[in-house]
Amino acid sequence: MPKLSRPAGSTRSGASAGDHTIRDIARLSGFSRSTVSLVLNGDPRIAPSTRRRIWDVIERVGYQPNCMARSLARKRSMIVAVVVPRVSARIFSDYYFSESMSGINETLTANGYRMIIQMVTENFLKTGMHLRLFRERQIDGMLLVGTLDTDDYVEEVFESGNTAVLVNSWRPGYSCVVADNFEGARRVVDHLASMGHRRIGYISGLDSTTVGLRRSEGYKQGLADCGLESVEECVGYGDFSEQSGYEAARQILSSAERPTAIFAGNDMMAIGCVECAREMGISVPGQLAVVGADDIALSSYFRPKLTTLRQPMFDIGCLATELLLGKLSGTSEWPVEKVVPTELIVRESCGAECAERTARNRTEDTTDG
Repeated sequence: MPKLSRPAGSTRSGASAGDHTIRDIARLSGFSRSTVSLVLNGDPRIAPSTRRRIWDVIERVGYQPNCMARSLARKRSMIVAVVVPRVSARIFSDYYFSESMSGINETLTANGYRMIIQMVTENFLKTGMHLRLFRERQIDGMLLVGTLDTDDYVEEVFESGNTAVLVNSWRPGYSCVVADNFEGARRVVDHLASMGHRRIGYISGLDSTTVGLRRSEGYKQGLADCGLESVEECVGYGDFSEQSGYEAARQILSSAERPTAIFAGNDMMAIGCVECAREMGISVPGQLAVVGADDIALSSYFRPKLTTLRQPMFDIGCLATELLLGKLSGTSEWPVEKVVPTELIVRESCGAECAERTARNRTEDTTDG
């Protein structure tokens, strides 16, 4: 990035961008040297607005603190490891992971930290990398995104006394930030039932993940709350991929008494479901209402636009990172469990938006008449 020219009178005579000191940054930003120092050290007690103003000055004048010296002085690496499961070959293009990592990276950067990404491969586990990173002081903390119930290394990380936070997954006694997918899924079923659907199908994601399990549990509770039965042939099983959603939908829609609505455990499986319905000559939402989950960017451009359960992965990544940094600075209680609400986004694929538009047009026609 090109260095910006120094504002007139902003530094002592003859000083270059690299000659700036904390004293200069304090004077230019209007804050005390101690506040500037806290920002450089990533102290989470500093208000975001203050942090932004100070970093704006730092970037404008090209101040470059000696990160290695600071790390040695504090016995910290100023690096956090973000660990992701190997659930697909294209994990970094997956909305779920990319959004959470974006939130993590933004929060770490604002606090003077860097991140490294580690995938849970066979070699990662074989070499004990999850513990070596801490033991060799390569990292200060670890954020574990979307872990699987079968990931035994997670317990080793926490039980070894290391500073770590689960990102959108849950285990008893461990610090985490997780979306309320149980209540969200229950609300989806209630919404479909309120539209008159009595036979509501479901395409499950991976129940070995907290997200998949809680959505499945919420679906079942939603049926019970509405007085509806869970019908085995109306339930299919996927792995969060579009192809698995397609295959599960074909199985469900081929049953003797197919459902009039299907809730898919994520948007990609919902898209696969819609494509399958099209091939089978079943119109969506005319003959089949479909609801997904996650609210990926594609959901509002797909046709019909997907009704979906939004879980704010960017915000979850930010909150989990703030929790981790709070622990590192000694300002957070431990362990902490934070639950983030989900939101039902109603669009075309469930038929509700179309019904509302039709009713509105009828009202307007009557008024005009």
